[in-house]
Amino acid sequence: MPHKKSLLSPRYLTAGCLLGGVLFIYSLSAATILLFGAHDAPKEKELLIPEGTAQQTSTGQMPLSLPSSLRFRVGDILILQNQDRVTHKLGQWTVQPGETRRILLDRPAGSSFLCSFHTEGELGIEVATGVDLQRALIPALFLGLPLGLGAAGTFHIGRRLTLDP
Repeated sequence: MPHKKSLLSPRYLTAGCLLGGVLFIYSLSAATILLFGAHDAPKEKELLIPEGTAQQTSTGQMPLSLPSSLRFRVGDILILQNQDRVTHKLGQWTVQPGETRRILLDRPAGSSFLCSFHTEGELGIEVATGVDLQRALIPALFLGLPLGLGAAGTFHIGRRLTLDP
């Protein structure tokens, strides 16, 4: 009959303690972030619409190096600065020639907007909540692994003490 490995073997015990330590610290960190809202300060993203943009986009040229969509967090501000001689639009927002418009992104959303300064004619904007649970990974690794190693060491020492006469 083949020998089954016990779940209390040193290898499984160590792996379980390491995983348990990481998950425990991750859970604590994530709960803290969710409860106390460890948010980044709002960021400002400026889009400068240079002179000649309307003419270039009408011929299929791309005067701006813009991706097809932009990502923001709630509270960020999108600044549209129009240096063109033509009025430009991004969705519901109109920017007159020489005008600078500040748009507060105050709620989670995701959509594509008609955009007069993008060669594709539209620009996607995604606004996510300000909570970033990936921030909990760093404490989970730097605190959880040592905690798990300490727990594994304690279990191994405890097993030896109970096994020795």
